[in-house]
Amino acid sequence: MVLSLIIYSSIILVLYLTGKESAARYRNLNYSASIIFNWRNFIPITFFAFIMGQRYDVGIDYLSYLEYYQNISKDYLYVREDMERGFRFIAKTMSEFGFHFFFFFFLCSFIQIFFIYLTIVKTKQLEVLPYIALTLIGSMEFLSWTNGIRQAIAACIIVFSTYYIHEKKLIKFTICVLCASLFHQSAIIFIPIYFIYNIRQQYFNKIWLQLVILVISIYISRLNVFADYVLAFTRFFELINYSHRFNEFTLTQISEFYADAKWGIRSIIPVLILLITILYSKKLKNNFNSRQLNMYYDFYFFSEIMYIATKQSYLIRRPFIYFHTFGFIASAYLLKYLYDNRKKSYVNLFAFIFVIFLFIMLILVNIYISYIKPEKGDVSYMFFWLK
Repeated sequence: MVLSLIIYSSIILVLYLTGKESAARYRNLNYSASIIFNWRNFIPITFFAFIMGQRYDVGIDYLSYLEYYQNISKDYLYVREDMERGFRFIAKTMSEFGFHFFFFFFLCSFIQIFFIYLTIVKTKQLEVLPYIALTLIGSMEFLSWTNGIRQAIAACIIVFSTYYIHEKKLIKFTICVLCASLFHQSAIIFIPIYFIYNIRQQYFNKIWLQLVILVISIYISRLNVFADYVLAFTRFFELINYSHRFNEFTLTQISEFYADAKWGIRSIIPVLILLITILYSKKLKNNFNSRQLNMYYDFYFFSEIMYIATKQSYLIRRPFIYFHTFGFIASAYLLKYLYDNRKKSYVNLFAFIFVIFLFIMLILVNIYISYIKPEKGDVSYMFFWLK
């Protein structure tokens, strides 16, 4: 438990300090800070990947990915053959050349966070980097990166692809999505987003309507509507390459397991953060006047609503991961706005402190639950050389 606190605090500290330096340089019109391989950007990317590369059994699927990597070069019959070509090529090549699994997980984590930083650099929004440090870890987004590694890589590439929506470059956008699909086939569901956001720049504008939708989603989550229809989605799961792990038996098990899901503090905190973000949404959009933020916010709101409504149907959540990945970036914008305007209103100052408190509380609760109930959590950090 202590090791987990030290490790995650270290990541936050390194990302915050380097992000603050990049933001300061950018404000001073030193555009060298906006170069992705500037040391201010390269250090946090490498540090994050180095720590994630040394982890052991962090993320539910970690052990299965470890087994896959160690066996893929041996051509065992039980090695999965349905892995996407991009991911399989990286794993097979590194395994055949004898690279330790540390380098494999290091590279996967490097690709993930690299595309996040690349997006922020390309869109010249470096001033949110210091806040990314807390929201990436505090929202537990990093945990989904350690779990569904393939889809997380695809999702991070998808985040970068939105830059070309803003630039109205369909070919480059499509290339990015196709590259993402080399790591997870389901990435192709993001292609229509280009056309949707060339019709309108934003879709969720009215605060009162968002609040109504939020209440409805919470109500739906308590009805357990989707869990009863999981099996009906089997054909769709096959299309987006989930069928290897979700046959009829496992779908039934998942449905029964999540039917008993409860509203605990780990469920309530994200809803509170979403509620605060909704209440500040108009101010955020007016303050930053960014088409990118408009998209990020829409994706964040949409995915959180779907996550809440499908709380008891984990499998149906999976396609919304691509939208949910934008959440910690949208939260970074919220923190920056609240901090910049803290002196204008005590409400802003209180909201800033409260949101930070919620993120820290979410980290602590997840670590504590992983410590006392290992079967209920997978965030407890361990170095592979200490196992």
